[in-house]
Amino acid sequence: MFSSVKDCCNVFMIFLAFIFAFTIFICIFVAKIHKNIDNMWTELSDTAILNKLGTRLKASRISRGFKQQELAAESGVGVSTIAKIESGQSVSLSLLISVMRTLGLLENLDLLVPEQKPSPMELLKMQGKQVKRVRTKKEEVRSTVASWPDTAKDCGVRPEHIEAISKTLLLYI
Repeated sequence: MFSSVKDCCNVFMIFLAFIFAFTIFICIFVAKIHKNIDNMWTELSDTAILNKLGTRLKASRISRGFKQQELAAESGVGVSTIAKIESGQSVSLSLLISVMRTLGLLENLDLLVPEQKPSPMELLKMQGKQVKRVRTKKEEVRSTVASWPDTAKDCGVRPEHIEAISKTLLLYI
């Protein structure tokens, strides 16, 4: 089939190049599809978004076996409100929430407006400084050093040594 090992290697290299190019093509294709899905809502007009939401809510109502009149009664809204929602007309948010509650779609509100969580830097700032070790406060040490000469005299330390030791201690506080 192949006249030499060199021919076999050349064919194999061409095959690898083809596989590499095909993989790149697939990656670009998937990225474009993903980008189109992410941008779907941002590229639609407000009217188009209302129409799409209305269509989805209508499909949800039908899949749950509700008639417009039944959904309206259970939601506490008028039949005209259900018709407006499903035809993509604007209604108040409270009416939409009532209908979504009846359809069991309220858990999707988290996706609509996700809770804003603090960034890692904000979390660090909120924690404040964490105690890594316990130290004696300088004021306590100074008060101890200040009373030290009296204690040293009582122990028999000579006055000239007391002054030198006190100055040395104060340097390190």
